[in-house]
Amino acid sequence: MRNSAGRIVGVILYGIVAGFAAAALATLGPILSAALFAWIFASMGWKQALDLATGVISLYVFIVGLGLIIGVTVCIRVWITRLRNTPRPLAMQK
Repeated sequence: MRNSAGRIVGVILYGIVAGFAAAALATLGPILSAALFAWIFASMGWKQALDLATGVISLYVFIVGLGLIIGVTVCIRVWITRLRNTPRPLAMQK
């Protein structure tokens, strides 16, 4: 059974949204965690741990690159699995 145009557009949009969400989570998660720990360590006076937490924030370029790779991978994976013609149950076929 062939895919309809509406289903194809929906799958493409879903893949883009899923890829964007994965990229945002992979990028903002470590940055926000490091900022939270830097604030906690600064308030406790732990200088060595504070330096380590701010070091993670300074690696932002690499974290963004990793987030983009993860987002593109998720997007392509969603497109491949959703656009594949899989057999449907008889109850759903018209």
